[in-house]
Amino acid sequence: MLKDKACIYAIIESMRAVLRYVRGRSFEQFQQDEQLIDAVIRRMQIIGEATKRLSSQLRQSHPQIPWQQMAGMRDRLIHGYHEVELPQIWHAVTEIVPLPLPQLQTILTQMPDPLAD
Repeated sequence: MLKDKACIYAIIESMRAVLRYVRGRSFEQFQQDEQLIDAVIRRMQIIGEATKRLSSQLRQSHPQIPWQQMAGMRDRLIHGYHEVELPQIWHAVTEIVPLPLPQLQTILTQMPDPLAD
């Protein structure tokens, strides 16, 4: 449970960061900013890695979250970096990342605090 909570927290924080990074920017601005691309890709990798570390029990209990898609993006970024297509990353950041964020925040708040009595 503690590992799951830490992973959900990491996913949420990285999603929030990615959304902050691209807020107010166009795809054209994104594709011309190497630092922004690197930052977004790194956060997407963190999202995917943290997703892979979640227990199968947690993932199965929340089938509405696109766990497989989230983990799969990490695999594509890690194992095919030279083939990364910026339109796909932009689509993921602007269309996919925002969708599960409210649900993940709810999951996090419903998880027990391991330090509480």
